[in-house]
Amino acid sequence: KDNKSIWLTWSNQSTIDRPDAILQLQPHECEVRHCQYFDQGSKVLSCSSDIVKIWVASTGQELHSFGGHDNQITHCVISEGGEILVTCSEDTTCKVWEVARKKLLFTFTEHYDGIQACDLSPDSKTVVSADINSQVIVWSSQTGEVLEQWNYGETGVTSCVFVPKGDAVIVANQEGMMKLLSLKGECKATFPFPTLSHSQLGGFDFSNSRGPSRTLSTGSNQGFSVRSCVVSRDGKLLAAAVGDCSAKVWSLENAEFQQAFPHSSDVLSVDFSPDAKLLVTGCLSGTVKVWSLSQNCSILDLPLHYD
Repeated sequence: KDNKSIWLTWSNQSTIDRPDAILQLQPHECEVRHCQYFDQGSKVLSCSSDIVKIWVASTGQELHSFGGHDNQITHCVISEGGEILVTCSEDTTCKVWEVARKKLLFTFTEHYDGIQACDLSPDSKTVVSADINSQVIVWSSQTGEVLEQWNYGETGVTSCVFVPKGDAVIVANQEGMMKLLSLKGECKATFPFPTLSHSQLGGFDFSNSRGPSRTLSTGSNQGFSVRSCVVSRDGKLLAAAVGDCSAKVWSLENAEFQQAFPHSSDVLSVDFSPDAKLLVTGCLSGTVKVWSLSQNCSILDLPLHYD
């Protein structure tokens, strides 16, 4: 069990009776940076710093692999039907692939710094990508034409994701700023980071943990990096993995803060269940936690990974 493995579980329900991994893949020689179900859950996309792979979810059979970058791959995303794949890298490029033929359609070269995040719109026609110098670019996945571009804050962008309608994006950065932006870069909402007390963060003693380097007392949007963010499938909720050892949830409809889920170590990734009733988080400690949004508590701790 290490950070080169992928554990697969699949549940569309609001309860999990057995937290057992149903299949373990060990496909990568380097740490796994991202994984994603697609094609109605029948396939899995995974990427490490040197290669992207596609698997059959039920058997672990490898179907395709993609590389071609001159530096580390930082992220990847695939259309729900599995037709189009986008990879991004610290080599300052994004690559767009036709999956069925394993064909590189084109390389997007409009960034000048290492790209940290990318996402594909629901209709697969548009890509948003962001780099460590805070440049965000919206471009056509079919031609590579730049549609819009803007700078976001003074520190590198860590996450950019489309909302389900595809008409706006959530953009977050290392200084803890997270906003809903139109595809022209106009701010439609800013998501507040309320100050949380020690007891609200679970009363954890962080003195011996691999937690944040900053003090927990700030809790503001000017203190902690947003590691990653995700929008629920119904477009009503936004969740973020935040560098104050917590995952936080907001209403996407009115940008109001709703809940914070404390951890004993840094939270690196977060996702909603398909029905948006559960939240799953991945921590620096190697633990995966499943949270009930209605009960506001952890219902499962899965120590599946180490290092």
